[in-house]
Amino acid sequence: MKQKIFSCLCFVLVWAHVAVAHPVFAEDVTSSVVAETQAQSETQAQPSESLDTYIPLIENYYSLITDFVGMDYLHQSETLTVPIKLFDFSNLLRRNIALLYAIRIKKSRFACCVGMGLSSLSYVFSPEKKGDEFVYKTLIRKGAKETGCEAIDPNNHLGNGQAKVHRSIFTVPYGDFLLRLRFNSILDDPKLGFYGWVGAKISFRMNALTKIYYKEYDEAGACLERSGAFNLNKLLVWLQAGLGYHRFGIVGGYSFSSLFKEDYGPSKQDPINPWSIGICIDFF
Repeated sequence: MKQKIFSCLCFVLVWAHVAVAHPVFAEDVTSSVVAETQAQSETQAQPSESLDTYIPLIENYYSLITDFVGMDYLHQSETLTVPIKLFDFSNLLRRNIALLYAIRIKKSRFACCVGMGLSSLSYVFSPEKKGDEFVYKTLIRKGAKETGCEAIDPNNHLGNGQAKVHRSIFTVPYGDFLLRLRFNSILDDPKLGFYGWVGAKISFRMNALTKIYYKEYDEAGACLERSGAFNLNKLLVWLQAGLGYHRFGIVGGYSFSSLFKEDYGPSKQDPINPWSIGICIDFF
């Protein structure tokens, strides 16, 4: 009997020691359950990283644009005194290039673009048929204040009466300053989707070049080049516009300035205004 009582006392003492050393209260259990529930709720409420990612708005951007295909024309109120071809497949390729920096207007779809570039006007003279032969023309500087568009005389211009001209062109290179107002259909990425723009271009002339291609003693490959000013205007002011999708577009322009100086060119007082159309691509 004493042993049973002693065993019961030992059990009671051990139980009391465990209870005092490691107390467990209802409040602790409740707090633990609540904290675990809140953690699970926050985990479920937190969106995934992919859904919460925001693509930042592109503020300003560069454009490197080249007009790699194009045609240049001339406009005159009366009969054109400089006859040129309306289309020449071999003269389609261009090396016009421009670097522009676009400044977004108040984070809208509109941007103001400024830049500089290099361009050229290239014209192929249209031949005139006389009898069984074709007669080509070229620009001739006759004096300090006179430039004419005259038929090529093989004796006078080429020094060989037997030469046969088969092509005549003249090219005018320019350095350009550009200003454009551009609209982009996609707000976050201006180089995607459709776009359109209008702007102005100021072109500063460099020395022009005339080329006469001819056969010499029935052998092709001969060429006569002449470089000069030809009384061309030093400055042209253009109105331009463009429309495109993604990286490609169509561009057109009309010059309010005459190609030649007034009274000095082939048309005298009647101005000859250049205009152009082309296809462009943006590399940036």
